[in-house]
Order: sequence, then C-alpha cells, then structure tokens
Amino acid sequence: MRFVVSADHDEGLEAQLNALLVAFSRAKGLPERNTTPVSVTVEAGGNLVGALTGCTFWGWLSIEKLWVDEKYRGQGLGRGLVMRAEREAISRGCGAAVVDTFTFQAQGFYEKLGYCVFGELADFPFGYGRRYMCKRAL
Repeated sequence: MRFVVSADHDEGLEAQLNALLVAFSRAKGLPERNTTPVSVTVEAGGNLVGALTGCTFWGWLSIEKLWVDEKYRGQGLGRGLVMRAEREAISRGCGAAVVDTFTFQAQGFYEKLGYCVFGELADFPFGYGRRYMCKRAL
C-alpha cells in the first residue's frame, strides 16, 4: 500500500468516490442523492452584483455561496437571492435548508431569514467561529 497526496483536482477520483458513497448510502436504505445545482444571480447595468449557489438533495436546500457587491448591500438583494433559492427548492420538493457561515460574515443576516444555529466550530479561523445553521420549514 502507498499513500499519494496531491493538490490537483481529479475529476475521475471525484466520480469514483461519489459512486462508492452512493453505493454505501443505498446499502443503508437511503434513496439516490440526486444532487441538483441551484444558482440565483442579480445584475445591475449588465454587471453581476449578487449571486447565490448551492444544491438540493434529500429534501434539503444547501446554500454553498452567497455574495452581494458591497455597494448594493442593505438593499434586500441578499434576502431576494435566498428567497428565490428557497422557492426553487420548494418546487423541487424540499422542506428545509442548511448553510454555514463565519461569525465575521452573515450569521445575523441568516437569523433574520429564520435560520437557527445548530452547531459551531470555534477558532475557525482563529479568533472567529464557523456557524452551521438550518431552517426547518421553508
């Protein structure tokens, strides 16, 4: 046996691991994960000023990235991005959502949208925390 460490992204390895993990989940009685990407963007004057990316699977929306240009913050764009992603998730049969954020980022923003902290990783990065949040009813 040998261990190989690489900094390269290997699509073939990703596909192989996904297939193995799906097989394991299926053996435990779980349905196919059927991960479907979701993205929402907002433009002003032909320029991207906000975006959300994530995916839906197993009845959940997973928000992976959310960004609003600093000039446009506080105008409801972030809320609009999340609400549109939630509506899309509902149309796909999802009933809940999950996101993680850092204490120096958007915890308060998500709380105003009905998300609750269910876990925390302290000092990640050092001096801050990473908060795991969910919304149980979309």
